[in-house]
Amino acid sequence: MTAVNAATELTSLEECADRSSKNPRPVAVDRTKQLLFFFHVPKTGGRTIVHALVRKFGRQRIIGLNKKSSKAFFVDLLHAKKFLLPPSVREGELYDSHIVGHVASLSIIEGRESKYHKACFWRHPADWFLSYYNWRNHKDEDRQKRGYSFSDFVKSLSHNPMSQDLLLYCGDVPGWKYFFMSDRRKFERALSIAKQFDLFADISRVDGYLDATGCGKTEGIEYRNKIPKKEKALRALDPKMRRRLERLNPVDYYIHRVALDQDRAQAISEAVRALTRRFEFRDLVRLIARPYYRLKVKFIPFFALG
Repeated sequence: MTAVNAATELTSLEECADRSSKNPRPVAVDRTKQLLFFFHVPKTGGRTIVHALVRKFGRQRIIGLNKKSSKAFFVDLLHAKKFLLPPSVREGELYDSHIVGHVASLSIIEGRESKYHKACFWRHPADWFLSYYNWRNHKDEDRQKRGYSFSDFVKSLSHNPMSQDLLLYCGDVPGWKYFFMSDRRKFERALSIAKQFDLFADISRVDGYLDATGCGKTEGIEYRNKIPKKEKALRALDPKMRRRLERLNPVDYYIHRVALDQDRAQAISEAVRALTRRFEFRDLVRLIARPYYRLKVKFIPFFALG
């Protein structure tokens, strides 16, 4: 893995904007929709958004959804609806509240969709992996005895991680069914979910969204999980690695092109031609190899060997 000078290859998104969308279009929010629904894809500015919503509306008006029980693996694998409503929430309170979270399923607002402005943000897969790698290293820096490579980190994760979250938690697809989907089918399902949002956009439009909802104008936007440049384990990726991550995560890549909203029809047409219609054996090989790389990333760095 080769790091390049950030001055010549700005891919680390210090200012929460993918380089493919440096001048994002303004965001308009339908004022007839009094409530907000935000599905939080990890590492897409969600902590900043949730904090701003809580600051404006108060915690009592925000319902943050958590995953069912502590048996997360079995929930992901077998369940369709994976969210758990807070015990204090009664139905009347639920439908008078803004809904946010990593497991905010669209099924929660079924029949009441017209009351909610629905938003979700996406980013280029290379930028997603880079952001996650830096966040993980920064979070664990005081406990880690040794580092690990970006390449091993990528191999320790599922491919198309953003699409996986969207389908499992927002679209209520059971994990076992998701695993056997072809990339073409995952794209089609992700696209059908994306079309249900009023705003399904690139991460560069987060600021505009907060301004449009009134959450960023009064006191300004307070960014969360923003790591200073000098504290990042890896500031940027070279073009070769970026292209490799596009190939390894083609569903996330094409959905990002849809999110950019520059030429959706062209992006969808290219995705339909490029993505395979069959389950690929390589997915099984990746699954078998993943525990080895998770050991290298999540276990070995915390022990002083030798």
